Amino acid sequence: MLVNTYDIFGDYYVITVASLGEGQWRGRGLEIPDNRFLDVMQLASSLARGKEEERRKRIEKTKKIEGILRILPLSGNDKKPFEQALSCLNIPTQSTISEILGKANPDMAKKECQKVSAPSFVKPEMYEYGKYPGYRGSTKVEVKVDPVYLVVAVAGWVISRLGEAMISNSDRVGIHLFPVSVDRQFSVLPSLVKDSPLIPGFYPSTAFLLWLAYQMVSRKAEIRSGINIYTVSDAGGQSPTTVVGGFTTSVERLLENKIFRDEQAYAVEAVTREALRYDSGKRDYAIRISNLLYEVLMGSRRSEELMYFANRELLSINLTKSKEDKRLYEMMSMLALKIAEV
Repeated sequence: MLVNTYDIFGDYYVITVASLGEGQWRGRGLEIPDNRFLDVMQLASSLARGKEEERRKRIEKTKKIEGILRILPLSGNDKKPFEQALSCLNIPTQSTISEILGKANPDMAKKECQKVSAPSFVKPEMYEYGKYPGYRGSTKVEVKVDPVYLVVAVAGWVISRLGEAMISNSDRVGIHLFPVSVDRQFSVLPSLVKDSPLIPGFYPSTAFLLWLAYQMVSRKAEIRSGINIYTVSDAGGQSPTTVVGGFTTSVERLLENKIFRDEQAYAVEAVTREALRYDSGKRDYAIRISNLLYEVLMGSRRSEELMYFANRELLSINLTKSKEDKRLYEMMSMLALKIAEV
């Protein structure tokens, strides 16, 4: 089946689906083999069902669930065109995301549906403070998309959604991972996002990439091609989805390092968690040593520099007889020694 694209942020979601479904560009659209399209939709439905169950358990602890539980955040203005698209595709408008994706099939592309106004989750760059790198469009442009495009974008949203992270006392962002092109196979991405652990934060990016590399190795979901990483502020009430930040990178160089497969790899997760947590009491130290660790593993600094810094900080804690918990300092000293040996 052929899915049209529109040169908007939502194309990232469609490209993610096409990458998993062995799709190829056909003009301005992406053609995905029917059987592979069904496989990806069922996979996305299964992932969505797991996320819905997690959300349901969290909500039940605090209050009674009222209405439909939908994991895709939509603003008040998003709901009408979203439901219009579902109606034309003969999908009940009160369906959950897992039910919507479970009903998706190649025959949808044959239905004669009018285009609908694009919900904000597929055009977050169209809003103030939401420009992604390289975007030069107008915030005044109204975008209309095919209903099929929306359903495929929803699947891509589910598959690419690594999770949410707190970046301040009140600000939370969603984090998405996308392939840089459709021919980059992201077959392991679902294994990475399934039951994803709580993401401790997103800044600094060096600590996040170290944390991400650790998660990839521990979950046997290593992505060695380029990755587009974006953070978004989700829609809610009358507030639309907006892009907070993003960059293109690769963690292949990190994944090649044996330290992530060593028994002391847990130290990488421990220090990056402290560096990413905005409310951590050890954040200053964790950021400094995470930055240095990243540079050493990327080959731009010598391992001796990491060992010197880690040991100096541990010695300082010991000499001052500080009551501060020394476990993180001790772990990093041991990790630095292991890296120097490797």
